[in-house]
Amino acid sequence: MMSGSASQIVVFIALLIYSTGSSGSSLGDGKPKIRCKEAERQALLRIKDDLYNSTVGTFPSSWGNEEEKRECCEWSGISCDNKSGHVVKLDLSNGNAGGLFIGNMSSSLVELQYLSYLDLSGSSSVDGSFIPHFIGRLGKLRYLNLSYTSLSGEIPPQLGNLSRLQYLDLGHNYQLEIKSLESISRLSSLRLLDLSSANMSNAHDWVHVVNNLPHLTNLKLRGCGLPDTVPPSLSLVNSSTFLAVVDLSGNPLSASVFLWLFNYSRSLVDLDLSSSLSNTSIPEAFGNLAALESLNLAFNELGGPIPKSFGNMTALVNLDLSGNQLEGSIPQGFGNMTFLQYLDLGNNMLSGEIPKSIWQICSLQHFRAYNNSLSGQLQFTESATRCAHFPLEILDLEKNRIVGSLPNFTLYPLLKELWLNSNQLNGNVSKSLGQLSKLEILQIPDNSLNSEDASWVLLSQNGS
Repeated sequence: MMSGSASQIVVFIALLIYSTGSSGSSLGDGKPKIRCKEAERQALLRIKDDLYNSTVGTFPSSWGNEEEKRECCEWSGISCDNKSGHVVKLDLSNGNAGGLFIGNMSSSLVELQYLSYLDLSGSSSVDGSFIPHFIGRLGKLRYLNLSYTSLSGEIPPQLGNLSRLQYLDLGHNYQLEIKSLESISRLSSLRLLDLSSANMSNAHDWVHVVNNLPHLTNLKLRGCGLPDTVPPSLSLVNSSTFLAVVDLSGNPLSASVFLWLFNYSRSLVDLDLSSSLSNTSIPEAFGNLAALESLNLAFNELGGPIPKSFGNMTALVNLDLSGNQLEGSIPQGFGNMTFLQYLDLGNNMLSGEIPKSIWQICSLQHFRAYNNSLSGQLQFTESATRCAHFPLEILDLEKNRIVGSLPNFTLYPLLKELWLNSNQLNGNVSKSLGQLSKLEILQIPDNSLNSEDASWVLLSQNGS
């Protein structure tokens, strides 16, 4: 789950690239109308002819050779420079153009010599499926997005000629094979790199290349089959000091990746290593990642205790440690995470009582710790003196060893899901549950609760 800051970083990169590459479209009230260059208009029409298969796909209706459509700067997905009239942006992504194109990536693109922004993501299935060599002739490109376009083959070395490129997304092209990142190593201006789902099992230089992209902020290599080639010591000369978002989930990595990532302790904001690690534990050094807002270590085979140093990560908003083999108790220091909204500790082997400090996190919206061996009573009434607002919506503690009676739940008026089944609760079903107007799911079976006088619970769920 990407944090708010992480998603803002991606948006900021895109906006920065576009603003530096274009003075904006010629459209808008009060702005002079700019006639596009005839040679570029003809090139755009050839691009359409190469991309568009009328028997399968659709294309924006604003494009055409008719007299009333001669102003190509007004075509959907096109932006021109206000001063020169040159086409600087071509966005035929599915979200923008709303079409599906099945054809060739046209060589006429090279005639748009001032193009700084090219996005064909999600809208095209390119025949031949290769990244064309002529892509390296688009020397002014700052933004290139070819994700979800059914590309295959290898990255051509000519891609390395795009020295101004800041945003490169080739993600989710499942037949793309990357044996080396040598061409990408020459993209010294790169800020975002997404190669998710490409086959990188032979790209043994990936750490070295990433480590030497001086401006890289966002790295997504999800499900790439990355080789575990992180050296024990790394030279960080010329390396990025801005790396903020890293997604290496779904790769066969080892604990050595931690040593590399800890070099970015001051800049990392969002880290996803889910489904990537086995037969290791969580290092205490994680506590040094003080800027981290989102951490996903779910569905690994992590054992041992949760480090007490986690209490030092006070900026955390999202924390997912579910689906591991973590043991011991939940650290008291979790209460220091005063911005925490999403906490998932489910499917582990945690024991002991839930720290009172958890209930004093006033920002907590989702708390899941199902299928553990947690014990003790639910004691969150003391948080009433600390929090002015209680945003908790999901509380899932099913399949634990929690004892005692049900507490007063009116502290959490926004509660939508309450899972307490398969514990050791006793006493009467709390009437406070009937006051939870937002409650949609209530699971309390497999306890020793007296529910004879709890028909009002069912009535409240039916809106009565």
